[in-house]
Formats: sequence, C-alpha cells, structure tokens
Amino acid sequence: MTTLIVLAITGFVAAVINAVAGNGGTLVVTVMSAIGLPANSITASVRIPSLLGYLTTGTGFMRQKVVPWGLTLRLAAPLAIGAGVGALVASITPELITRYAVIVGLSAGALVLYVSRTGWTTAGMGMMSVNARGRTLAIFFAVGAWSGFIFTASTMYALLVLVLVAHLEIVPANAVKAVAVFGENLFAAAVFLGHGDIHWDWVIALSAGFVAGGLLGVWVALRYSKPGWIHDLLLFMTLAGLLVAIARVLPA
Repeated sequence: MTTLIVLAITGFVAAVINAVAGNGGTLVVTVMSAIGLPANSITASVRIPSLLGYLTTGTGFMRQKVVPWGLTLRLAAPLAIGAGVGALVASITPELITRYAVIVGLSAGALVLYVSRTGWTTAGMGMMSVNARGRTLAIFFAVGAWSGFIFTASTMYALLVLVLVAHLEIVPANAVKAVAVFGENLFAAAVFLGHGDIHWDWVIALSAGFVAGGLLGVWVALRYSKPGWIHDLLLFMTLAGLLVAIARVLPA
C-alpha cells in the first residue's frame, strides 16, 4: 500500500511538471527505479497513466482556447508514428542497453538546455520559417521515437523544439505539447499492451495521480509560465535524472 501511495503522489507531481514544463517522466522513472521495477517494465507501465494525464491536461488547454490547432495537428502524426516505432524497439531491447540509452538522452538534453537559455528568454519573439516547419516535423518524429523507446525526457524535448525551433511562446507551446503528445502516448500504449510487461496495480496508482496533477498543472501553466524558471526547472530535472541513471549502471 505504501508503494501505491508513493506512486500516486509521484504521478501527481509529474503531471504538474509536465503541464508547466515537461520532463515529469524523469521523476516517475527515477522513483519507480528506486522502488525496484525493471527499466522495460517501467516504460510499459507508465504509458496509460501518462496518456490519462495528457488527456486531462490537453482538455484543460482546449477549454481555455490556447491550442494552435493547425500546428498541433501537423505535429501529432509524426510524433505518434515515431512513438510506435520506438515502442516496438523498446519491447525487444535488453534492459542494460535501455539504461545506457537513458544516460545518453539525458546528457544530450542537459547540454541543449545549458547552451540555450538565451533562446528561452526570447521565446515567442521569432517567426517560424518554411524550413523551420519542415525541421520541426522531422524532429518531432525523432522525439516520438525517443518517447516510445525510453519515455524519459520526451516532453522536455518536445518543448525544446517548440520554443527553440518553432519559436512559440510558453503557453501555446505547452498546449501543443499536451495535445500532440496524447496521440503519441495512445500509440505507444497500444504497442505495450500487446508486448510490454505492465504492472496494473502501479498503473492505477499512477493514473490517479496523473489525472489530479493534470488538472492543477493547467491552472499553474496558464498563470505562472515564465520562460526563465521553466528552463531552470527542466535543467534541474534533467540533471537529477542523469545522476540517478548513472548510479543505476554503476556496480554495487
């Protein structure tokens, strides 16, 4: 019972973080790893809670009419297709390789965040060119593949692309992320239902937290979204997740 309570609280906090910034999945993976669930089982078990969390968050942004639908619908398809490909790869990948992949992904994310703070302070001030639109679609396929394969830091990567490449302001970027990522999680969840090792009691506890956190997260995102502190939060979460990931591959 204590484990389920911890997971519910973790899901709540992660959903709030996902709504206002992203990378809440890093917190979930870190806590589940500390409890002792294998890496591939974590990737499978977190899909449905994440799906419900983004359904809640995306619906909240839609009600506030802050979703730029043209861009959102264009990005949803490559994200979902990439997630399906990544999930298939994850279902046959040995756990040790998955652990090292997490380290590589978080290291890359931390580096991008470290060198891009100026881009965050000017979020929304540029115009997206035709070439940038093409790059955004291609990169979103890669983000989807990463999410399907690992899940950790996928929403951080999505927000990075929307802010630094598509030049969106933080609130519409979070709205695009929440709605587009829903389809990606739906695709990946379907794959893992057939191929993954899902722990259903953990799924239920996480889902309760994700739904409640999604409701609060939209409220916070609409009122307190400042690029500077969101950037710093993402960097902190990424570095913390990286330290835990490194600790997991070191010999006992």
